[in-house]
Amino acid sequence: MNIQASNQNSLPSIENINPVSEADQNCLRAIEAVLKQHNKLDRFGVTLLHKHFPLQDDEMLVETCDPENRTLTVSTVKTNNINPDHYIETSWRLDTGEALQRCNIEVYHIAKE
Repeated sequence: MNIQASNQNSLPSIENINPVSEADQNCLRAIEAVLKQHNKLDRFGVTLLHKHFPLQDDEMLVETCDPENRTLTVSTVKTNNINPDHYIETSWRLDTGEALQRCNIEVYHIAKE
């Protein structure tokens, strides 16, 4: 199994995750303080790590944005169909250093022209 699929598949399913609560606030404030210290509050944030379905060995999650219809879609894409010049990593598991999701930036290039 590729690292991307393995890391994603090891996450708990969304239906088994508790919502963020008061018990998480000290941790979130500490992350905020570190980002502020490095002047990165406007670059990085926090996401709730989870999965909705398992990925196959040759798949990864990709966000595609349709600005005209104001729609953001996350779907699976075969890794051999990924052109690194058209995608940007958008989320990482910090315990693995591996990207969990990428964003298709081709739509942004089209929208700018």
